Amino acid sequence: LAVCILAGTCMVPSKVRAEKDLTSDFVDRTYKILLDEEPDPESYGFWYLNLKDRNTTATGMVEMLTDIEAFKAKGYSSEQTVSLITQVMTGKEPDDSTVKTYAAYLDKGVSVRKYINDVSKVPEFTSMCTQYDIEPGEVTDLEPRDRDPELAAFVGEIFTELYGRAPVAK
Repeated sequence: LAVCILAGTCMVPSKVRAEKDLTSDFVDRTYKILLDEEPDPESYGFWYLNLKDRNTTATGMVEMLTDIEAFKAKGYSSEQTVSLITQVMTGKEPDDSTVKTYAAYLDKGVSVRKYINDVSKVPEFTSMCTQYDIEPGEVTDLEPRDRDPELAAFVGEIFTELYGRAPVAK
């Protein structure tokens, strides 16, 4: 029992029991799309319990996974990042206009959190979260550069002209 409590996974269903558990499916699916891997047992337990208990949201999970080193190490282009986030949050590929617009924003210094927040407001995402029985959520603390992506893109263009490189979003 002590090992179980320390591991924090006593209440996490086994993969066999979780086959019909949609929250489990969301955790596995999100890892597979964003990181191209299955979550390790500790990560699986963390996300499963927090989504199931509504301590975090689907948006929060996507936001956090796109901010970890494993995601950044993939070296995805801005276009790939927009596509992967759209797939996770809506279950479909983004249209060309969306990819072009948001990839340009990302390239000019707007954070990926802005795109995650915008996708969190589309009906397809809300519907998907209802199917998975998880809270959709949204990003509530956007940085100033994310509140006006057109202005951020303009500043990014000036930065590029002055310094000869694209701004790096942190």
